[in-house]
Amino acid sequence: MSLKLSYLRRPALHFGTITSCITPARTCLAQYSSHSPMGSTTTTRKKVTIQTLRNLYKKNEPIAVLTASDFPSGHVADTAGMEIVLVGDSLAMVAMGMEDTNEVTMDEMLLHCRSVNRAVKSAFTIADLPMGSYETNPEKALTSAIRMVKEGGMQGIKLEGGAEMAPTIQKISSAGIPVMAHIGLTPNGNTVSADSACKANPSQAP
Repeated sequence: MSLKLSYLRRPALHFGTITSCITPARTCLAQYSSHSPMGSTTTTRKKVTIQTLRNLYKKNEPIAVLTASDFPSGHVADTAGMEIVLVGDSLAMVAMGMEDTNEVTMDEMLLHCRSVNRAVKSAFTIADLPMGSYETNPEKALTSAIRMVKEGGMQGIKLEGGAEMAPTIQKISSAGIPVMAHIGLTPNGNTVSADSACKANPSQAP
């Protein structure tokens, strides 16, 4: 009987112990809210503009670009000092578990663009136009680009193609939206070319 009593009288777990276990988790989760210190971080770095990028290019200085697909990765890229933060259609695979970049839709891209836009304070933001949103004609491409800027909060867009996409690029840039022509390794075109190692050079740019 004495053994049983000693077992029943063991010290109870203090609430303080439970609180100390829970608090760090709460703090960690709060960091990923757009209303947390992470989301409201002030920065002394000047906003990167098209002119900033042109000046770096003319001086032959490196332009740092990093992809982001959500609020945390956008915050990390921006605070790391990237000149450009790209919301790439590669998020189809790295964030959504899809087989390739061709599966992601415009609406899905816009959702991720909005998340990244809330995090980025200084870098220039660019988003991929997903497959099917620009190839048909320049007018459709312009509509998609406007959605990326207006709904996604992006400052520019990227699309696959060089000289052959010149009319489309002209249409979009004439509307005041910066365009990055993606040459070289073009994932969306792999189905046609069957050569993911295909490369290009600046002479093929429009």
